[in-house]
Amino acid sequence: MTTATTRQRASIIHGYSATPDDHWFGWLAGRLDAKGIPATVPALPELDPYIGDGCDITGLRDRVDRLRLLRSDADVFVPVAHTDRLAGLLGTTASVVPGAGHFLASDGVTALPEVLHAIG
Repeated sequence: MTTATTRQRASIIHGYSATPDDHWFGWLAGRLDAKGIPATVPALPELDPYIGDGCDITGLRDRVDRLRLLRSDADVFVPVAHTDRLAGLLGTTASVVPGAGHFLASDGVTALPEVLHAIG
């Protein structure tokens, strides 16, 4: 949880088969750094061995101060119902970014100001 003595920081986790240099990740890290929020985009290993049985999100909501979830209304890979179900399991709702596809550079998404707005 964030307290008066806890400094904000951000970890931007790239998606499946992406790298820290892809899409809008560097853009967001730069904007957060400019706002005084240190941001990292760590390189993750191949995720197949880790996500085969799904991810356990039990208790995640209790460990973070604020959870924000974004989805597009034009994602051809992840059904809306899946994202909305995840949001419900996390005790939040998903905000919709119109026409953003799967938030990929190939969808035209190289900046994502909605994330900055969600962070506040």
